[in-house]
Amino acid sequence: PRESDQPSENNLENHVSSSTISLTQTQIAEIPQRSGDWGKKHINEWSEKDVSDWLLCFPFGNSYVETFREKGVNGLVLPSLSDQMLERIFGMKYAHILQFKFSWGP
Repeated sequence: PRESDQPSENNLENHVSSSTISLTQTQIAEIPQRSGDWGKKHINEWSEKDVSDWLLCFPFGNSYVETFREKGVNGLVLPSLSDQMLERIFGMKYAHILQFKFSWGP
């Protein structure tokens, strides 16, 4: 993609919201199915361990588990994290943000 096609920091959140439907089939296939203890609960009920287990279901999730644990992220906190926070504080890649947000649903 051209550099102009990439979202700026100012419109990243809007771009992510409108781009979740444009995930590739490979990216969609990497989204974990709801399983394990975390899969039986509403996201707001997830413990820190549930968040870690959910992260580990992604092929790239291990890259983020330690930081999420250090920050004490549970299911109440997870949906409130903005795209900018996920990128800057947690070091997440843009494609991973899309997949994570798509996986926990609206």
